[in-house]
Amino acid sequence: LNISIFPNPFKTHTNLSLYSASSEKMDIEIFSNLGKVIYTHQEYLKIGFNTVRIESPGLSPGLYYMNVIINGENNLKPFTIVK
Repeated sequence: LNISIFPNPFKTHTNLSLYSASSEKMDIEIFSNLGKVIYTHQEYLKIGFNTVRIESPGLSPGLYYMNVIINGENNLKPFTIVK
């Protein structure tokens, strides 16, 4: 599964982009670098390319991890918030 996060690093928002071969549910979790879940979101993918905008209100600058879960499969990606 080819998932990209852009821009990365970012200040106020980023985009999660991926191609889906079928209509399916996607769960997004964002973890702090200490492993605490600080954001969750559920999205339903359409067949083809999908882009989801992720806002970062109230998040401090630093390293975070985004876990994208599709069909029980975890896809962990690092990203950075800057000010």
